[in-house]
Amino acid sequence: MKAMRQNKKGMIEKSTSYMTAVPKNFEDIMDPDMVLARLDNAQDFDFEVLDISYEEDAENPVVTVAYHGETYTVDIFAEELEIDSLYAVNHRFTEANFQAIQEAPAGLTTALEFGPEPQESFHLQLKLLQCLTPDMVGIIDFCSERLLSSIWARMTAESVTPPSPAYLYTIQAVQGEEQDVWLHTHGLNRCGLIELEVLGSDEAHYNAHTSILNAMASQAVCRGTLPDEGEPDYIAALPEGGILVTTWVDWETAIQWYDEGIVGGMPDRLEDHNQDTGIVFAYPAKKDYQEKRFVPLSEIPESWMENPLFLVTNEETQRMSDLAQERIDFLRAGLNMPDCRVLVKVGLDVDPDRRDEAGTSTEHIWFRLEKLDEKFLYGELTQEPYYIKKMYKGFKAKIPVRAMTDWSIDLGGTVVTPDSAYLMVWE
Repeated sequence: MKAMRQNKKGMIEKSTSYMTAVPKNFEDIMDPDMVLARLDNAQDFDFEVLDISYEEDAENPVVTVAYHGETYTVDIFAEELEIDSLYAVNHRFTEANFQAIQEAPAGLTTALEFGPEPQESFHLQLKLLQCLTPDMVGIIDFCSERLLSSIWARMTAESVTPPSPAYLYTIQAVQGEEQDVWLHTHGLNRCGLIELEVLGSDEAHYNAHTSILNAMASQAVCRGTLPDEGEPDYIAALPEGGILVTTWVDWETAIQWYDEGIVGGMPDRLEDHNQDTGIVFAYPAKKDYQEKRFVPLSEIPESWMENPLFLVTNEETQRMSDLAQERIDFLRAGLNMPDCRVLVKVGLDVDPDRRDEAGTSTEHIWFRLEKLDEKFLYGELTQEPYYIKKMYKGFKAKIPVRAMTDWSIDLGGTVVTPDSAYLMVWE
C-alpha cells in the first residue's frame, strides 16, 4: 500500500477533556458555593486558585488555576449522567460503588483544555475532582470512555508523580460478523493527537496488535507528539534483531483499501470515528519506508509479535522510577505477606565495552526480592542480562534502593504494580 497525496499531521487542535466525579451524597454537589468553598483545600493538591468568575448568563463557575508553571481555565458544573454500557471498567470497585455509579442521577464535571504536557494536565484534573468532591464513589472519564475507582483517584490525586500515560486513553476492540476485529483508541484527541486504529485484526492476533497500538499511543502521550502521516514511528526491538517501525494513514484514505463489509468500515463511522483518526500500518524494511510502502499489521511476520521489547521513553522510565520509590511502603507490605512473589526492577551499569552495542549506559533487569531495608534491597536475578557479563540468572545481589525503577507483587493471581497499588487498599 502506498499513500499518494500530501501527508496529514499527527498533531491536531486539542479537544476538551471532560471528567465527572460521582459523589456518595448528591447534596454535596448541588450548591455551587459549597463546592467552590472546597477549593480552600487547593494547597493540599499542589495547585493554586487564581480566579473564580461567572460568564454572562451562566450558572456554573469558571475557575482559573495555576499548576506546575501552566495556567488552566476550568469549567465546573453539576450535570445529569448517562453512562454508555461500552465504557471500560478496568478498575476494581466495591459492588456498592459500582452500582452507585451506574444508577447515579448526576455528577460534578470539570472541563478543561490540556496544556503542553498531557499527563500533568490529566493529573491536575484528577486533583481538582478530588478536591471538589472528596467523598465520591468513582470518576467517569468521558474522553477515554472509562470508569475510575475512587480509591485510585484519591491515591493518584495525593501523589507527587502523575499516572501512567495509558490512563489518558483506552483501546476498544469491536468484533465483526466475520470474526474480524477493529481496534481503536479513545482519549488521544484531548492530548492534541489523532486517535489510532487497527482494521482487519482477528481473534488470534488482536492482543498483539493491541500491544503495538498501546506502545504507539503511550509514546505519543509521553512525547506530546506523534509522527506525521506516513512517517516512521519506532516502537519495539524485535527478538531476531531489528526494529518494529509503524506509521499511520488518515482513515478516509486507508479505509478504501479494505473490504466494504469490514468492521470499522463506513457504516460504523456515521456518528463517531470520522475525524482526526488514523489507521496503523507497519514498514517491513528500511527500503519500504524509503518508498513509502507499508503493510497492515495483519501482514507482518508472526515472529515480530513474539515477545518484542517495546521501547519506553526516558520520561516514562523516570516516571515509573519516581512512582516506585514514592510507593515503596506498598512493596514493604507485600514482602511481609505470606505466599507473595515480589519482584523489583533495577537499573544497573552496562559493561563499558558493551555500551555502544546496548545504546545505553543502563540495563533494567528484574530480581526476586528477598529482603528490603532502608538503604538496600537483596534479591536473586530472574533473567540473563544482555550487557552485564558478571551477572547471570540466579545471581544474588545487594543493590541500593535508589537503583530501583519498578516493582510488582503477585498476590496469587492479582499482580500489583506502583500504578495499581490501590488494589492493596480496600474500603
